[in-house]
Order: sequence, then C-alpha cells, then structure tokens
Amino acid sequence: MCHFITATLPKDADLKSSKEIFKLHHLGFKEIENTSVREHLEKDDFYILTTKGMCDCGTVLASQDGGYQSDDSNSQKYKDREVEKLKKKGWSDTKIRRWLNEFEINAEKGQREEEQSHQYSLTRSEDWLNFIQEIINSKSTKRIGILVHNYSGGLDNRIKILGKETIKLKNLTPQFLVEMSEDVIYDFVL
Repeated sequence: MCHFITATLPKDADLKSSKEIFKLHHLGFKEIENTSVREHLEKDDFYILTTKGMCDCGTVLASQDGGYQSDDSNSQKYKDREVEKLKKKGWSDTKIRRWLNEFEINAEKGQREEEQSHQYSLTRSEDWLNFIQEIINSKSTKRIGILVHNYSGGLDNRIKILGKETIKLKNLTPQFLVEMSEDVIYDFVL
C-alpha cells in the first residue's frame, strides 16, 4: 500500500504553464485516468499524478487529524488506574512515586516529540501551500484539486471518494493541509 497525491485541473487550464509550475515545485505532471475519480470531476477535467518518485508515502498532506495534543483527562484516569493496580500488587508509596515520576518524564518526552513532528509537518506543508498559491495566482488555472489516497493496487483501481470540498485560497493554511482527509477531493480556488 502506498500513498499517491493526484491533482485535477479544469479543461480550460493552461497545461504548459501549469506543468512548469509543477516542475518548479518538484512535482510530477503525468496525466492518468481513474474512472472512480472521474465520476467526481467536471467533464474534461485533467487528472494528474504529482508523484515524481516511487510514491508519496510519508507525505505531510492529510498526515494528522488535528488531535495530536494529548488529552490530560485521559492521562490522569490512566495514572489513577495504574496506581490502584500497583497498590494492589503491594508497591510502596515511594516506589509508586518513582513510577509516577518516570511516567511524567516519558509523557513529557512523548508530547515534545509529537509537537516537533507537528511543527515539521507544518513547515513541510508550506511547500504545498506555496505551490497551490502560485498556480492559482499565476492565472494558468482557476482551480486545482488535490486528492490523497492510500492505494492498495494500481492507480486505476476503484477509489471510494468521500466527498469534494471547495477551499478559498485566502482560507488555506499549513494546518489545513496537514489535517486534510484522505479520499476527499479538495478544489482550491481564488
């Protein structure tokens, strides 16, 4: 299974200019066909594979669900349950305090790592933000669609598209890009 990112352009897009912008942003530009995706596109839209290498596994697009921050109430409930278990096992108060201290240290470390990963994703998503802004602002196209899908077979395999959303360029942020959903076609417009 591999992630691939595909794009859609309207039939009146300037393909030569668009292709140059894709290239400038180190993206592939290969027209492909997928009948299940085509059902959700406007007539004669172009469907383009943006992948330059083997796949897009590890992409920052649609990589986070927005809930990367830990839920302290769940963490507290977990600690309380564990302390009760440790007491039943006969652990001393001193040993339980050491365990709680170690738990806190590990939780803080995990939170720091999650925050660093999130920040890295936001920084990397700025490349996509810049690409989308440039192609729309260039007037080579009035819209661009982006679809992230985790393929279990070929690029022409049936995909269940969950929906289609139109996003105005002024509302586009790095945060939005990392929190996009897979299998939704996002049309970005001015």
